[in-house]
Amino acid sequence: MGKKTVSVLLCLVLVLSLAPVAAGAATTVNKVDLSLDYPEAGKTPPSTATWNGSGYSVYAIDWEDLDEHRFLEPDEKIQANHAYEAQIWVAAMDGYSFNCTDDNTPAISAVVNGSQCQVSKAFEYKAWAMVVVTCYFSYVPAKGWVKSVDLTIPAPAAGQTPFYDEIVTDSYHLGNVYFSGYTDPNMKNGISWYDTQTSQQLSPSAGEVFAPNTAYTFHCLVFPEEGYRLTEQTVVRVNGNIARARLDYDTFLAVMFDFPATAASS
Repeated sequence: MGKKTVSVLLCLVLVLSLAPVAAGAATTVNKVDLSLDYPEAGKTPPSTATWNGSGYSVYAIDWEDLDEHRFLEPDEKIQANHAYEAQIWVAAMDGYSFNCTDDNTPAISAVVNGSQCQVSKAFEYKAWAMVVVTCYFSYVPAKGWVKSVDLTIPAPAAGQTPFYDEIVTDSYHLGNVYFSGYTDPNMKNGISWYDTQTSQQLSPSAGEVFAPNTAYTFHCLVFPEEGYRLTEQTVVRVNGNIARARLDYDTFLAVMFDFPATAASS
């Protein structure tokens, strides 16, 4: 807990102890959903977050440098390649309280930027009026977070060879994954194609072409360039349209995009 947060909370305790207790049962909050900007090297960390629900708000945020085992001072900047922990103090609004299993155990779920996070009981000035949501950043990239990936992929056409060209940008590239020396033989330059209905993969080595009257799914793996990181919030577009993307191993994005069916044979 940061010194600043402790001091402010103590003042809040004193004020609330003098206030009359509101009548009636409080509405229970079962879930906290927050959006927090990612910490960037060379900048001060985010001091607030957006809440995407009702009955609560963000009271304060403390940042801890996990490499140096200390809380950041006001206006201190984030260091590249360090791990950080954000402790987000979430306060229940008037007429609300956080759900709990017992006096010391919260019974709520907490999501920050779409990821599940740890929840703990905060300094209690009123029964279950505040909790602490903790999220981690295993390391902050030196050059930045990749917020969007934009791919231009030729649409499948009957009789045409699938697109397998190499794609490399300043911040990300497409590539294969190697596990114990093995990689998908039907993936080339991080790209593979599936028959959408049967899930059968096309073989780049066999020179297979797109069939008529068939819908295909484009699949690729996106990796960050050195000094960059991808996130679960990274938006991937294929030809300007949002694609499905999943962050795997906190490292690369597995991307899927469905193309409409090819035309019939002429």
